Amino acid sequence: MHWRRSVSEEELSPKGSGYLTMQSFFNHCIFCFRPLSHGERKSDGEHVIPEFLHGSLCIKDVCPQCNSLLGSEADHLALEDERIIAASFALDLPELQNRIIDRGKGVFVDEEDRSERAVKFKGGKPRIVPRKVRENLLETDEKDAPTHLRNILARLPPKGLKKGEIEKLSQELMWRYENIEPGESVHEPRLDMTLRKLRGEIKHQFKTTPNAAHRLIAKIALEFSLYAFNRDRLVTIPALDEIYTVALNGGELRNTTLMYPISPFSPVVTDPKEPKYFHQIILYYGDVGNLLDIYFFGCVGFRLSLREDDPSLFGPMKVDGKDVSMISILMTFEPNKPKERYLFSRTPEDKTPREWNATTSL
Repeated sequence: MHWRRSVSEEELSPKGSGYLTMQSFFNHCIFCFRPLSHGERKSDGEHVIPEFLHGSLCIKDVCPQCNSLLGSEADHLALEDERIIAASFALDLPELQNRIIDRGKGVFVDEEDRSERAVKFKGGKPRIVPRKVRENLLETDEKDAPTHLRNILARLPPKGLKKGEIEKLSQELMWRYENIEPGESVHEPRLDMTLRKLRGEIKHQFKTTPNAAHRLIAKIALEFSLYAFNRDRLVTIPALDEIYTVALNGGELRNTTLMYPISPFSPVVTDPKEPKYFHQIILYYGDVGNLLDIYFFGCVGFRLSLREDDPSLFGPMKVDGKDVSMISILMTFEPNKPKERYLFSRTPEDKTPREWNATTSL
């Protein structure tokens, strides 16, 4: 594998539409190792933190097939993480909240007979699965009633009526249906059809999965590490093999590799305990190994241990010829404000991190 030399300010460049893209460095996909064509290297790239989570950092060294696989499996599975769900609903992020709601499940409890039926969600809105009580009685909610009435009449058209007559009677029946109260029914004898408007309670339950974010965390860790370490250090970090396997195939990271930060450090001056409109990736080049912190919404933190086998490699990393003990990328996404990116770095001599505004470049 052709490893990069070291991270530098010039390794990131504008992508447009408020994104930054790490410049393509490899000649192949970093996940499946398939050579990348010229057209693939010119593509928009893979979002390190998913776009639907408002991530604004991309890399180009991922083929379209792996990009699609990671997006549908690794990225979306993180929406089943309880902490990510809680943080998302503490902020003004309606599109993200609707995605999370849609992954959940619901039950409609009929007020009349206490019967239950499944509820699906689309765009955050409930869609009650209709129930045909008998051949000519359909129980449904208002949104789905016209569609299901048309489908039933198309399959079993009333005898002795022409198509135009059926359409007119259907429209009249729907008008009457729309003007009744939940729990009431309307009947059209010429269509031999009765519609009952449902009345009851919808109960929604979020879909949660233990360690749901592990695959996304592994993907982020691998993509970031390939650009943040030189070859000598990368090949001596055993955890990267495990991280690669989990990122590509799923599973859980061992607790010796992934842990939750106990005393979270961030160059941001705000309190990290409450959800905020930013994500942050922080890498510490430590004297006893490396730590990679990933924060979603400034508070949902994951810490990975990236310790080298060779103690002689411990300590600061050479970045543009200087010793650096910490680098970090922060991405903001507050509604109605421009997205901003910042790169923080810290040398062993610095008391506070050095910062670049990366709105245009790093």
